[in-house]
Amino acid sequence: MYAVAFMISSWVNEHEADSYAVKMVGFKPKAQALVKLHIYSSLKGCENVISAVEFSDSFELGKLSYLQVLKVIIWRAFKYMHPQTILNQPLPETHPPLRLRLEKIESI
Repeated sequence: MYAVAFMISSWVNEHEADSYAVKMVGFKPKAQALVKLHIYSSLKGCENVISAVEFSDSFELGKLSYLQVLKVIIWRAFKYMHPQTILNQPLPETHPPLRLRLEKIESI
């Protein structure tokens, strides 16, 4: 249970940091930075094959419902509580999913 509380607390801190960054640089640069970080971390070890990540001029998101957010939180909590996950990753995920972060900063 500590893991769920830790995860939510960490996600709140990340949202506060994202909000501050959006106030300093704006939504689009922050959103592009988050997407680039997500792409590069997903392709760890293959960075040399990517010359650039480019974005279109439009950056629109559909709205997420509170039910969708709750589903993500519950899924992450149950995923973390699997014994093999706890052994491989003693601390839960400290960053919210990219889609939730983008949704949150878009409303600022």
